[in-house]
Amino acid sequence: MKPVLVSADETPTAWQLAKCRFYEETWRDMLAHFGPGALSEQFVDQNERFIAAHCLQRIEVCPKTENDLAVANALTLGTMNGDVGGTFLPFRCD
Repeated sequence: MKPVLVSADETPTAWQLAKCRFYEETWRDMLAHFGPGALSEQFVDQNERFIAAHCLQRIEVCPKTENDLAVANALTLGTMNGDVGGTFLPFRCD
């Protein structure tokens, strides 16, 4: 599935871009820490789509495996420590 990009009339604010950049940096650190193949393909794809949309789209990112959940928890703690806030996070499962 291709990333859903923000439309031209939805220009992200500087704060939105900063939050997304922080999330992306933390995500990249987690990918490097866990290594290739340690996370489910769906979880990786969902996170990449969220980042590609400048973290503005409500893309559901659902951790399914133990490693996915560990990364979701680390991203949650990391963003909360970075003053990003929990409502920003995309983690939800239907």
